Amino acid sequence: DDVRLCDPDHTSVRVVFHVEGYDCVCFRFHVSKSACSVIDLKLEIAQHFEATFAQLHLYYRGQVLSDESSIPELPEWQDNGLMRLFTDAPLPLVQTQPLPKLEEASLYDVAQTQMNEAMSSDSQTPAFVNYAARQRDINISINSQGLRRVDAEKMSSALIDQFSKQAISVVEAIAKGSVDAVDLQGLYGGGNDSYVKDGIVVRRVGGWMLGKTSIGDGDAAFEYAALEMSSLTYLESCSHQIDGITVPISASVDFMGERYLCHALVPVVAGKL
Repeated sequence: DDVRLCDPDHTSVRVVFHVEGYDCVCFRFHVSKSACSVIDLKLEIAQHFEATFAQLHLYYRGQVLSDESSIPELPEWQDNGLMRLFTDAPLPLVQTQPLPKLEEASLYDVAQTQMNEAMSSDSQTPAFVNYAARQRDINISINSQGLRRVDAEKMSSALIDQFSKQAISVVEAIAKGSVDAVDLQGLYGGGNDSYVKDGIVVRRVGGWMLGKTSIGDGDAAFEYAALEMSSLTYLESCSHQIDGITVPISASVDFMGERYLCHALVPVVAGKL
């Protein structure tokens, strides 16, 4: 699915399942634009969930869709649009592979492993960068080594540019399916679709948990993501007033209809935040 997400010949459709065992869970499907009718989407759902085609009913904007309807021609349709699925009978539960968990719930272990792999590789320029450590070094140098603030700002700006370029590269790799998701065990908030690569923690915006409630995908998730980014920006603007505080570099990346939040990896441990 991640490969087809990057394919311009496919359109993305989000489907909320109002089905026993899946109630209010959202799945994303990618249908070829050359075969983009409702019947094609229903066939893909039936094949993936081992369902009977005739028992599937798709709704868009409160109206049931006929099998002959063309998805791109639906009123005000946009790629990654939302539909709802109701069925005449429960669907068989599909077993999903659990995500690998981080050993001892520590991102420090991941950082050390990735750094060692990068340093032992044949590449002249290892991809792993300890951005948080570099930020800390710049901040310490202002006080202990007399680094001028104007020079520190230049160094910080260059580091942010490097982080931004690397974050885009990591997100592209995630969308292509070459980076596996990991279970962060509550670090950086609840919800799946989290990744760690090249010194960067990446979280897909959507499916986040607030307590025991999922905020799902779409506008609500984007609003919470924007609030988190603005909070980090405000904290960064105040950090020079507090000795020893370093706010990790963060960035928001939009790619192929999805939004990702990217953060510099820091050695945090679950239960000690």
